Amino acid sequence: MAERVLVGAGVGAGVAIGTTFYLPTASYHLSQSGSMQDPRRMFFSAARAAVAEVARELEADAEKTTGDSQNILYALAGILTDPELAGVLKDYFAEGAAPEQAIRGAFSQFSRKLLKLGGYFGERAADLDDLAERVIRQLGGVLDSVELPSSPFILITDNLSPMIANKLDPSLCLGVITASGGATSHAAIILKSARVPVVAGVYDATSVANGTRVVLDASSGQIFVKPDAIEIERYSLVAEANTTAIQIIAEKALKPLPVRVMANLGSSTESAAAVEAGADGVGLLRTELLFLGAETPPSLQDQMFEYSKIFSRFAGERVLARLLDVDVDKPLPFMQNSGDGKYAGRGLTALLANPEILREQLRALSQAQGYYPRTELWIMAPMVTSATQARQFLDFAAEVGLVGGDHPIKLGVMIEVPEVLVEAELTLILRMCDFVSIGTNDLTHYILQDYQPVNEAGRLLNQEHSRRTLSLEVDSPYEALIFSQVRRVIEAAKLVGKPVGVCGEMAADARASTQFIKWGVDSLSVAPALIAPLRAALSSAL
Repeated sequence: MAERVLVGAGVGAGVAIGTTFYLPTASYHLSQSGSMQDPRRMFFSAARAAVAEVARELEADAEKTTGDSQNILYALAGILTDPELAGVLKDYFAEGAAPEQAIRGAFSQFSRKLLKLGGYFGERAADLDDLAERVIRQLGGVLDSVELPSSPFILITDNLSPMIANKLDPSLCLGVITASGGATSHAAIILKSARVPVVAGVYDATSVANGTRVVLDASSGQIFVKPDAIEIERYSLVAEANTTAIQIIAEKALKPLPVRVMANLGSSTESAAAVEAGADGVGLLRTELLFLGAETPPSLQDQMFEYSKIFSRFAGERVLARLLDVDVDKPLPFMQNSGDGKYAGRGLTALLANPEILREQLRALSQAQGYYPRTELWIMAPMVTSATQARQFLDFAAEVGLVGGDHPIKLGVMIEVPEVLVEAELTLILRMCDFVSIGTNDLTHYILQDYQPVNEAGRLLNQEHSRRTLSLEVDSPYEALIFSQVRRVIEAAKLVGKPVGVCGEMAADARASTQFIKWGVDSLSVAPALIAPLRAALSSAL
């Protein structure tokens, strides 16, 4: 598996594989020497001239393009020529502000006015900082140029201006990762029009070193840092072909499958890619993006708005929403420490230590689904470590009204740790819950982490026994052990008539998924970009 996986809001359905290049977003500062300090002379006129020149440049750039890019560039030029902006700028100079302070202050004040208007205008306010920077550079006589590599790269930056986005060469810039900004920013829209895949708002994106090999999957909002050979192979087909070609590959071999092939999503922005790929609903909705990088938890209304956008796209389909799964390398300042132990700070253990966050998320999911009753909502608790924890989760769900009566929401848990593979624990969990979902990534990690050299011979004998009972060629006794445990969960769930899905990396492996289907799995969930190739492979294998 990759060294680590970063998450953000994916834009478009594209995939890129390449090495990273970090573009800093440092501000330019005007010289404070000489008459530049004297705002009472000619610098209002000079600033107005700089604003007008930048507007002309944007209009010239707009004339060279079409569609969304053209409309955005004309809109930016229109902001610069707005008489109200000119009036605010004049006021700052009249009050004695230096040129740079006047420009930044005026643009910031104008930005706040747009934010108050909300909606489309509020989203455009973020562009004012970029425009102010460009005007200051123009006033200082500094060319607005960016030094980029001459060979293909994946760009990482704190925030990308729409002006720079418009100048990126899609043959060299394979993809873009931003630490801030969102999927509806002007830069993201321009890049989507140019078919450059983007993942925006990626927490800790700038910690990725220059020259690091990554897989960027805009369809699921994931960045695989230092991917392994399997991940590179799996995404290479998608990266080298366009979406239409992949869909044709799938349709040529397509036949009805005895299993749902669903999508892994990280935000509402990836919903379109999932629908386009023909997903049978959402098998894993990761809800972390709303929380990552925030100083306070998202409000009930903010959560409902995000979930509603996803539910609206999947009317008549199933959506499995995983509650907040905090990772130890992504601590949230507003969450209480969940104590000691191997799973401290993870999954349901962390949520139980922060009950109001758990309650609020359950309420938000439930209320959002109420607006889209045709969407079949299943909620699952992450990284449950015992039947006792599963019971606590269900108690919280009952407290907010999600248990009993004719409530349509189903409640289940993620099977991700060895402790719940013990027969007694697994049986209790399956009796309590409506379904289970196997997260093979964490399950593999923790099973192999628990493997100790002590009694290795005995363990290997057990694994060899597992190998013989799998009816599946495996590459190592370790792999045999993982498959045998997945099989145990699937067969135990089917024995009591409970649906069971697989949503980890193994789900995208056609060889493994073929076996899962034979054992009785109910659903497979993969990144939208991988749905069509997986369907095609399964259609041929089954």
